[in-house]
Amino acid sequence: RGISSSTNSVHVSASTNGVDFTTDSVSFGYYEEITVSSVLPSRGVMSAETVVIIVGTNFLPSDNLRCRFGVFTTEADFVSSTEVTCSVPPSSEGSSDVTVGVSNNGVDFAEDDSVLFSYIEEVKIESVWPQHGSISGGTVVTVTGSGFDEEDSTLSCMFGDEYQVSASFVSKERITCVSPTMILDAILSISIHGTVGTFLCGGKCFFQFREDFSFDDIDLSANVSYVDNHIRIQNYFEPYLLPTNINFPRNVSVLEEETTLQMRSAWPLTDYDVGGTQIHIYGSNFIYSEFLRCKFGSNVAVASFISVEEIACIVPPREQAGNVSLSLSNNGVDFFPSSLTFQYYESVKVHSLWPKHGKASGGTSVTIAGARFENTESLSCMFGIEIVSGSFVSTEEITCVAPALTSSIAYFAAVEISLNGYDFTTDGVLYEYVDDAALLSVSPVSGPTSGGSAVTLTGTNFVGSDTPLCRFGDVTVAGLLLSLSEIECVTPPMSNRGISSST
Repeated sequence: RGISSSTNSVHVSASTNGVDFTTDSVSFGYYEEITVSSVLPSRGVMSAETVVIIVGTNFLPSDNLRCRFGVFTTEADFVSSTEVTCSVPPSSEGSSDVTVGVSNNGVDFAEDDSVLFSYIEEVKIESVWPQHGSISGGTVVTVTGSGFDEEDSTLSCMFGDEYQVSASFVSKERITCVSPTMILDAILSISIHGTVGTFLCGGKCFFQFREDFSFDDIDLSANVSYVDNHIRIQNYFEPYLLPTNINFPRNVSVLEEETTLQMRSAWPLTDYDVGGTQIHIYGSNFIYSEFLRCKFGSNVAVASFISVEEIACIVPPREQAGNVSLSLSNNGVDFFPSSLTFQYYESVKVHSLWPKHGKASGGTSVTIAGARFENTESLSCMFGIEIVSGSFVSTEEITCVAPALTSSIAYFAAVEISLNGYDFTTDGVLYEYVDDAALLSVSPVSGPTSGGSAVTLTGTNFVGSDTPLCRFGDVTVAGLLLSLSEIECVTPPMSNRGISSST
């Protein structure tokens, strides 16, 4: 009796003598046992929320519909009796598999030991090699980094925003991709795409597509010169640099000339001692050469030709921090010095945040504890993808003002630090955004000046902390979180500051 389309309801009563039962209109609903058969996607990165679809049977559109991932419980969105969606929260426990459960009442969860969600390491890209190839495609590009997943069949490389090619798994630290065909010369960024999302290289990874050389492209009236044991031919766009043993048409004359590299500026001129940052160097007389090199102190790195006035280099690692000279070579042997100095910093680490959460509208001052901070002009903090300036306190502490939450889904953001505004840490310490709290009332509304009154503050969105605080005038005391809408505090003695004439 009293059965709805989804539950069987029964009347509930109580007795204190075993004979006389209550007659209040209280009921309890029974529903068919639910099952869980699959979760898609079945994996996600540890540092971010992942929206998943859970498939099963007998799901109900209940206010208490919940999902559970290991020990984490989240609200569920009802789609149908066989499908719900949930957001898997981030995890700080490392790579692991957790059980997936669903509950119609928020208490009794149905799970299947074969249905698991896998927390995996976030993909991080460090470098690509080589950094240039033919517009005809076919160049095997090696991408180094960490977190590459052998079981991810969708793993691919993105050249720019349009060209996606399949990736071949080599190891967790290396994959390879074959460059696509291009119509024109281009310099495109490289990112990695997989089941759990797209991962960028932080502006470090580029691939230059170059037009295949042909004598048909040569302006025969242009100068052809002998430079650094190579033949330099000026065509309509950029100079080609070719081996000297190539057979030239008879009407191409070769002129000997001296070319001195000139370096005017470079950016950025700092990196951590682990290297990996791509810097751009500006000057003159750069040559399109497979032997183009940059030298950081005594460490040599391959350079990528962009134009006669611009090249790019990946900073090599160095065992210790400090300043080194920067020099260049067109032939990999003869290096031209410059007045530019490159600075290596010790690798920065982020250990913890305080507070660990703040209002979604932003504006919370966050203290970041870590190691090897430097007082630089470009000191920056990144909350998720939003970058704000940082204030140096000490080598172990800086402060930043959290920006407003920009995502309507993810309420957690990894906080990272950069000394040059370009290269950020990858420690993954999470900051939680919470909905702005509002205080609606306090009860009782008055108490003795000696303090000691237990008062209840009622409001909304009291979340994110087990140790809330109450402030009476300008005096702050610890509180007790009773629920998401109530905090209990004991009033302090009255302070002479912040008191009106009547209370």
